[in-house]
Amino acid sequence: VGMTRLAQPPAPQAASVALRRAWRISPVGVAGMLAVGGLSMIVSGFAPIHATAKGYSQADVALLLSAMPVGTLILQIPLGWISDRTDRRYVLAGAAALATVASTLA
Repeated sequence: VGMTRLAQPPAPQAASVALRRAWRISPVGVAGMLAVGGLSMIVSGFAPIHATAKGYSQADVALLLSAMPVGTLILQIPLGWISDRTDRRYVLAGAAALATVASTLA
C-alpha cells in the first residue's frame, strides 16, 4: 500500500449526527440512547472505585469491568432473536426484570 504508484483514493466525507433530527424521528430512542450511554459511563467510572473501596483486588476489579461488555455481547443475539419474534416491550421488560434480579443478588 505504501509503495504503490496509484493515486490515493479520496477520503470519505465526514458523517454528522443530527441529534435534533433523530429526536424528531424517535424521541424514545434518543432518550434511551442517552440514558444507556450515561449509565454505562457512570458504572464504568464508579464501579472500580467502589469495588476497590470494598476491598476487592485489582484482578477482581478487572474481571468486573470485563464481564460487563462480555455479557452485553453474549446477550445481543438471543435478545435480538427473541425481540424479532415477540413484542419488543416484553423483551425490554424481561431484560429489565433480569437486570433488577441480578443486581439485587449481587
